[in-house]
Amino acid sequence: MHHFFTTPYILDGIQSGNTPIENFAGSLSFPIGNIIPGQQGIIDETIDPRPVPGSFEVSRFNDIIDGILGSKRRFPFGYEKFAARSAVCTALLDSLWKDGHFSIKDTRLALKWEWNSDCVGNMAAFWQTCESAGAYISELGLKISSLEVVENAGLAADGCLMSAAVSGVCCQDDVFDELDDGIPVQMGSGDRISGKFCGDESSWIIFIPFDICRMRLGGSAFSHFAGNNLEGSPDISDTDYFIDCYEVVREMSEDGVIRSAVTCSAGGLACAARKMFEGTGYSLPIDLGGLKASWGAGAKPENLLFSEVPGVLIQISDQDYDYCDSQFLLQDTAYYPVGRPVRSQDPASECTVISGDSRTDVGKVLGGILDALTPEGED
Repeated sequence: MHHFFTTPYILDGIQSGNTPIENFAGSLSFPIGNIIPGQQGIIDETIDPRPVPGSFEVSRFNDIIDGILGSKRRFPFGYEKFAARSAVCTALLDSLWKDGHFSIKDTRLALKWEWNSDCVGNMAAFWQTCESAGAYISELGLKISSLEVVENAGLAADGCLMSAAVSGVCCQDDVFDELDDGIPVQMGSGDRISGKFCGDESSWIIFIPFDICRMRLGGSAFSHFAGNNLEGSPDISDTDYFIDCYEVVREMSEDGVIRSAVTCSAGGLACAARKMFEGTGYSLPIDLGGLKASWGAGAKPENLLFSEVPGVLIQISDQDYDYCDSQFLLQDTAYYPVGRPVRSQDPASECTVISGDSRTDVGKVLGGILDALTPEGED
């Protein structure tokens, strides 16, 4: 066990109540044996978030997407809680597209840090990621299969990285148990769902957020290019809602209802749409009407497009729309049709554009869900 996990921390002059490994103690699926804490505590101070005024212009929409997808992800110091939970959510959302038959409770998480401990604030941030990820994973009721730290003194101040990957079902036993339907629990190593749009102009493209928190830009990849609107980060905390969304989308995945899908991670909805449509010969006019209706008419388009609230973008056929509608309503989970694809007239043209504010009927039905449930979030 790396000493980062077992050493006491003194942060901002105050000794922390527990070591990082104690934050994960209830979720570990492996024995850690007798740990002797180091005598010398790690001393550091926390870094405050950096609020930066926003400067988004619609004309820069695709340039910002290019910048996000073409750059290495930076660790958002000052937004450690968000960064840690976002990493966990991304790994779980990626598992939705895997082969096999399993539920979220059958997954295991492997957590990894690539870290430079020499910069002021980095070790305080490490401790905070452990505290935040540990609490979130515990509330999800999941197990951790491994914890790993790779020290790299050559990393830039913001070049550190915390990542997560789903392990356990696919990396240990092929068959763990059986679900209620009697089918053995398995997770394959390959993907059953393509990340590229399947050419069908009658399809619906649907955005499904997996948390009811407000769509803020603090800590996002977008904020490095155009500011964060002086905002905090999304307060990712509703584990029950995440599980409900996971189960309904996973069922659709196994049933073959989802034709293509992309996890919304760095760059949010906008970058997910680019990944889905780039190189397909089709483009997506992104309709933000339903999202604006739920988050308020004053919601800024950059928040709706680039906020990194965990979620997915899926393609379903027109004939499956009513079935999907019934499943989401049954689970009380919100979803937003964000457009229908169109064939690109020019192969060199942009594959994602911002459309008008028209709102679909289903958006009208579901528009009040997040208004009623959404908390203010963290600043």
